[in-house]
Amino acid sequence: MSPNVVLPLLSSVVSFVFAAAVLAQWSRRHRGFQLVWAVGLLWYGISAGTEFLGSAFGWNEALYRTWYLIGAFFVAAYLGAGTIVLLARTRFGYFVAVSFLFGALYAFAIRGRYPEDTTAFAVVLVACIAAAVAIAIATWRARALARRSSARCRGRARRSSAARCA
Repeated sequence: MSPNVVLPLLSSVVSFVFAAAVLAQWSRRHRGFQLVWAVGLLWYGISAGTEFLGSAFGWNEALYRTWYLIGAFFVAAYLGAGTIVLLARTRFGYFVAVSFLFGALYAFAIRGRYPEDTTAFAVVLVACIAAAVAIAIATWRARALARRSSARCRGRARRSSAARCA
């Protein structure tokens, strides 16, 4: 059997196993990033599975579209979003927001190269700016909630002998 058939099959199986493990962690700890990562791993398993099917039995348009949509867009989006959720209480969220603003500035800078695509340019520009603002606000709120939560935890720890807060 060709490695072009075996490797996607193994990747798919391993991804589903990891997705189940991360989903099990999420069911115990209820951390948002674990749920988002589990979904990203499921997407990767589906994408690798479609690659296996295409390599083993031949490609068709629906299979190729599924592979491309899930593999190119959903996998990276969900795994990246999980990292953003994980690091939302740090200043990393501000870095992501600034990165989206740089994306908007780049789209604005190259708009003259494609004068016939003004609608696509406007959509990209608005999406980048909206994402940057939303991520910055979410990071600010998450950091504020984390500060309040840790202040309450310190107050409880002073009043009782329990040093651990939930």
